[in-house]
Amino acid sequence: MPMSPSRMWRTPQNPSRRILAPLGIRTSFQPTNTLRQVLVCPKDPVLKENRSGVTYQIPCSRCPQTYIGQTGRTLGQRLKEHQRAVRNGNTSTSALADHVYSTGHQVWNKAQIIDSCPHTSKRCLLESWMIQKQPSTLNRELGPLLPVYRQLF
Repeated sequence: MPMSPSRMWRTPQNPSRRILAPLGIRTSFQPTNTLRQVLVCPKDPVLKENRSGVTYQIPCSRCPQTYIGQTGRTLGQRLKEHQRAVRNGNTSTSALADHVYSTGHQVWNKAQIIDSCPHTSKRCLLESWMIQKQPSTLNRELGPLLPVYRQLF
């Protein structure tokens, strides 16, 4: 016996709907990905170096230490400033330059973006959180995170 067209196109009943219907609770469902989201991408993705308002980390290539920072400018501009400090030997103003000169290690191979945020205060708090969460950092300052929050680690 063939199925009627109305039953053939009916969506199967969701277990949540089946459980909640006797309680008088109506449910509706929305797809997480729509066809439009999959097919329409009007903008090209922004390259990592061109992203601004980011919190980032630069791991050392030879030891477990990591530098964590934040910038409102693009990541590429900030990395060039770090490289300039190393090249000019500004060990008093740059923790990365100090690490490179004291150990001979290289730190430029894998800079990573931790998060993006347009608000400076939120970026500073995230930077401070990540510095204090890391077991071994190159940072000289801990940032504005209050000591009471260290218990959350």
